[in-house]
Amino acid sequence: MLKNSYIILALFLVACAPKSETLLSKWEKKSLPEVSLQRKLASDGNNKCLQDVFSVEVLKNQIAELERPYADSKRVPGRWRHIDLATLPVPQANFLKNYGYSIGNLTQPDSIDYSGCDSLPCIFNKIYGRGDE
Repeated sequence: MLKNSYIILALFLVACAPKSETLLSKWEKKSLPEVSLQRKLASDGNNKCLQDVFSVEVLKNQIAELERPYADSKRVPGRWRHIDLATLPVPQANFLKNYGYSIGNLTQPDSIDYSGCDSLPCIFNKIYGRGDE
């Protein structure tokens, strides 16, 4: 019974204590007066949830748009498995050159057949067992 009295007293003291700003709220006011740390909703600006408008075609278009500035860049030399890196868009080739041997089944590197692939998205589809949905 005495323990319950201490718990009730502690709750009362916490509830009645003067409210002070948290460290985060102080930092937000001091460092970021015009920026809110609240999460923004994932929407396209037309009040549509991105999940409702997202598709593989949208993703492919976004990737193509992001790769477009590198179209005239110097091609990446070398190979990753059967793929000539110079035939890939520069960002994809750079990814495979830097991280290609760190993806897939590292304990059995030859367990995934990449022979039908000619792009990085295809390689990831093979790794995760997904088709081009």
